[in-house]
Amino acid sequence: MITLLLAELSELHGSFSDAWRLRFARASQVEAPSLFSGLNESEWPLVEATYRLDHGELASPDLVWLRLDPASVVPDMNGVVMLGFGHMLNISDSERVSLLASLQSVLDEHGMVLHWPLPDRAYLGVPSSRALTSFTPTWDVLGEDLLEHFPGGETRDEASRSWRSVINDLQIALHDHPVNEARRRRGAHAINLMWPWRSSSAASVPKLNSRAMLMSPNDELKAMWDWADGDAMMRTDAAAASLDTDVLIDLRDVTRCASLERDWLDPSFEATKGKLNVQFGGTVFQIRPTDRFKFWIK
Repeated sequence: MITLLLAELSELHGSFSDAWRLRFARASQVEAPSLFSGLNESEWPLVEATYRLDHGELASPDLVWLRLDPASVVPDMNGVVMLGFGHMLNISDSERVSLLASLQSVLDEHGMVLHWPLPDRAYLGVPSSRALTSFTPTWDVLGEDLLEHFPGGETRDEASRSWRSVINDLQIALHDHPVNEARRRRGAHAINLMWPWRSSSAASVPKLNSRAMLMSPNDELKAMWDWADGDAMMRTDAAAASLDTDVLIDLRDVTRCASLERDWLDPSFEATKGKLNVQFGGTVFQIRPTDRFKFWIK
């Protein structure tokens, strides 16, 4: 069966056709199951999982590894706000290579190792004595005041001061880097922050609650699916129409109803002969072939 994972209804733009509104109204509704069991989302070993997805096994296992996401920040009235990170910045591989050398020289002074296999995200190896126990993932900082999410919060202990020093030194190295000078000239956001985070120190493997194939543009979700030994792959346009296996298609980034209906709902409906699941947030609409005739039954 095909299951389409959609954004919350409040996040969608436009409206569905009368035919699809009727199908949703007549479909059975059940609570959506969690994708994984055994770990809460806040405990997912995302750093280990995305590293394995990117580059195989962790390098230097004697170090503790954190994600180090390239980001762009600007000052505003209330502080410093993150405008974008990772794939949002369209960082080229040549920019990655140029920045990597400059940043590693800074991190050498702090006794840390930089590994940057893909432009969208890097990894930071640190001695266990300096590992972060908790640091806000980059997507939770997006659009917010950066200072509210710095390590230690309002605390000014030695560990938090040390991490603020690392982040500040990296910002200094990025500020006048030729890569950023070139980006500013062409009107692109500067890469002026490297944001470290680690959601969990656990390396536990969660269990999949579904054996369906996952198709998603979300690297973190794909990484966790792969970590749990599931079959994950990139989503391709109109893939639903050609699949003959159980599949979960993550469409939470597609927020226009017209696009969802044209590119995914209609092809899936035809491919499954009207039998599919559509999940909005915490609710699954179970659509079956007979649902299209229910409006005749009074």
